[in-house]
Amino acid sequence: MRKEGHKKSLFIVVGIIGVTWYNRDVVLGTNTKEEKFLKGKAKYLLHVFLVCVMLLSACGQSESSQKEGDFNQSEQVSVEKEEEAMELTEKKYSPRDEYIKTLGRTEYINDTLWMALSGTGAEFTFTGTNATITMQADTALMGDRNSQARIAIFVNGECVVDDMIDTMAEVYKVFESTEPAECTIKVVKLSESAMSTVGLKSIEVTSIGDIKPTPQKEHFIEFVGDSITCGYGVDDEVKEHNFSTKTENVMKAFAYKTAMALDADYSMVSYSGHGIVSGYTGTGEKVATQLVPPYYTKLVFSFNFPISQSIIS
Repeated sequence: MRKEGHKKSLFIVVGIIGVTWYNRDVVLGTNTKEEKFLKGKAKYLLHVFLVCVMLLSACGQSESSQKEGDFNQSEQVSVEKEEEAMELTEKKYSPRDEYIKTLGRTEYINDTLWMALSGTGAEFTFTGTNATITMQADTALMGDRNSQARIAIFVNGECVVDDMIDTMAEVYKVFESTEPAECTIKVVKLSESAMSTVGLKSIEVTSIGDIKPTPQKEHFIEFVGDSITCGYGVDDEVKEHNFSTKTENVMKAFAYKTAMALDADYSMVSYSGHGIVSGYTGTGEKVATQLVPPYYTKLVFSFNFPISQSIIS
């Protein structure tokens, strides 16, 4: 736009100089035949030149108007897209890395995020009015309730679900509001892996834009441990009771609390009764079984499907 203006100004200045030169000679009154012929020719060329200037100016204005029209149309499309992105719409997501941050060692199997080890889970943020989480059970569903997976779901730091997964698909409506609000949702497996695993099947929201993973923290800690790291029995007031996933809660264990105190992401590789050089013993004698090292390089150890397949690889 600015360069075109400069060009038009240049043509006009040159035209004015030509007209001034022509009029000057007429006033001075040079009247020879040759000079009259040259003046006539100059006058003709000057007229042609001025016509060209007018045509170029018109073309420049037309091109400028076209560019301005294209710009306005592009700007309108951009505004429409922004308005569309600001609308509340219903969406359903598979829990993939582009939408969630995974917590601990997890595994994607058939578009489901499987969680086994204590503290494993997922976290994401969104702005909207509704959120529904669907969880999937494993083969522990067919066994004792004391072996089923225990999970917790948090919305903006507040626990809204604390439940045992006792049906194949558990659907939890975890958030509802009349006005759009910013939310951070975290799903955590509270119980350990040997007895059961659980899958995060889908996330449904009514939101402005997509759900997004929460940011990675500056620090990361991996804890290797036993029942103390798993939070075994912390929710049971009677210490003589037998093992149950219903009373396990990794979020009350020292390891989890340490990660939170240091504002660190974490991974728990822990199994009740398992040690580094010896498994649990009541006699003081070394037990060569129930060791963590054979499972450390695997995804996880579990008696139930589908995660138990992963320890083979």
